[in-house]
Amino acid sequence: FYTELIDKQTGYARSIFNSQGSIAEEQIGASINQNIKFSDAGLQQVQQEGFAIYRELADCINSDLTPRSPEVQAIIIRHAKLIQKTHNLTREVYLAYAQLYCEREEFRKMFDPNYPTLPNFIAEAMRVYAYKHLL
Repeated sequence: FYTELIDKQTGYARSIFNSQGSIAEEQIGASINQNIKFSDAGLQQVQQEGFAIYRELADCINSDLTPRSPEVQAIIIRHAKLIQKTHNLTREVYLAYAQLYCEREEFRKMFDPNYPTLPNFIAEAMRVYAYKHLL
């Protein structure tokens, strides 16, 4: 499930950043660091990190943790650092990502049917982090 999820996310992320869409998509697209180039091994490492983050957040849901819990926020710090590898991360950009997890059907479908609540959970955790730590 998670390998398929990361493959779908990578393809989807490429497509939304190359197209015009919502304000959130435009903010994210404008924040891409054009100087970053990944080797195949580097891209695979980023995908594996994303895989681990999604798995751990799903485990947090199963453990009835809240998006504000210290355990979840520790994972979200890693998520933000992962986004920073390819984007100039600001509060506005991270909040735009959070919005896409909730509003875009393609993002939501990545997690169904196994974890349909994961997009909202991730988005709320991201909002908590953004308002507390990002400018």
